[in-house]
Amino acid sequence: MTSMPLAHARILMLRNTLLAIVSLTISATAAAYESQPRNSTTLEGSWVVNSAASDDVDKLVSELIDKEEKERRRWRRQMEEEDPFSSPDPLPDLSDPRYRRAVESKWRRMLGVTNTLKLHQDGARIEMSSELDARRFEAGSSSQVSMRNGDLADSRVGWDGEWFVIDRKVPRGAHELEKLRLIKSTGQLEYVIKWSGDTELSGVKLRRVFDRAASDEPAPDPAVGPAR
Repeated sequence: MTSMPLAHARILMLRNTLLAIVSLTISATAAAYESQPRNSTTLEGSWVVNSAASDDVDKLVSELIDKEEKERRRWRRQMEEEDPFSSPDPLPDLSDPRYRRAVESKWRRMLGVTNTLKLHQDGARIEMSSELDARRFEAGSSSQVSMRNGDLADSRVGWDGEWFVIDRKVPRGAHELEKLRLIKSTGQLEYVIKWSGDTELSGVKLRRVFDRAASDEPAPDPAVGPAR
């Protein structure tokens, strides 16, 4: 009976080791987000944005429009240099208020900007409604979902410590990460979203802080009377 060549045995050992590492990595990644929050954290309630405590959305949108305009002009110059006799389509006129508003609206939707949030939390299930859409999540789950641009993304949802995380990634494409938590010192809701990967929003991060809506505050107890 002939023994396995030493080189072949080493290759098999290396392959098995790599497979084990990959398997452990996948298992660790899949288990990264938990189905239940720690310390009974709840995001339940109706929330209204606190503009003063949040990132300046108008400034961010303006920066994105300017960046897009520079890219358009760079592309136009390149086309004219490659073919001086070409007739590229005229660039949009950003001084036109109607066009400007339409462009701003597009970017705000891409950023998911909303001034209100309503969250209902029931065990591992969380329902989130905004001015843009209504979504349901099952903490600790993985699935495939459609992004706003129509791309199909791998989605992982769940709790990472005090943060509720919505992690979506298009294979070889955009990576969109949303995080929400309750700021215990103020009772406010913190919302963070950031993008990476192959997307025009890559490198963008937006942080917004929400106050509890007045209609969501507990009614005073008439038996107690006014605070003294």
